[in-house]
Amino acid sequence: MVKVKQLLYSKDNFAYIVYSNNEAIAIDPGCPEKITSFLKNKKLKLISILNTHSHFDHIGGNNILEETSGAKLADMQELVKHKYLYVGEAKVEIIATPGHTDDSVCIITENAVITGDTMFIANAGNYVPELLGVFKTSLETIMKLPDELVVYPGHDYTEKAIKRAMEIDPKNEDINIFWKQYDPPPVCSTIGDERKINPYVRTDAPAIKEHLKALNKNVSNDFECFKSFLELY
Repeated sequence: MVKVKQLLYSKDNFAYIVYSNNEAIAIDPGCPEKITSFLKNKKLKLISILNTHSHFDHIGGNNILEETSGAKLADMQELVKHKYLYVGEAKVEIIATPGHTDDSVCIITENAVITGDTMFIANAGNYVPELLGVFKTSLETIMKLPDELVVYPGHDYTEKAIKRAMEIDPKNEDINIFWKQYDPPPVCSTIGDERKINPYVRTDAPAIKEHLKALNKNVSNDFECFKSFLELY
């Protein structure tokens, strides 16, 4: 069984350790000391360091962790080409999800997806304007994953995102249900939750289209709905 450990650093960033048997990988290791302590306590061997994308708040701990652990930083482009690696006996998949950056990826285990800054709980990351089209495709790719997969985001913007989702889609009872049951740590949701509560993957839903129309935004097709929504939020 593969397991995922979420570690908070800075104000709202998350690092992750994915481990199986006695092996582990570290993802976005902005808190190398916490990671080293966890590995020691669990008697885990760090075999690789991965990043969901190249923004400094996610890669800032790479060098320290390389020096203290002896593990090497993975070539993420090569991992995307090969599509997976093994941690112990567990297969871990890496998929390209450009949009927030051109090198953004998501990391998928048998029971979880680590989304970096591509998608947060009821929210999505900022995007590069030239990558708007592929950003939509990236979010759609994530939404094709199994409902039961746990979603682990790169930041905790949850309270603000939920309140915004409630304002945009006030009749959506699924948002209220999620919020009443939400009980971190860890800060997470599921793919099934996101289908119901995340306005960024529901921009063509009737309630959201009406919200956009009321603000005189273009809702002529699915892409324009998505574009209009991201222009606002």
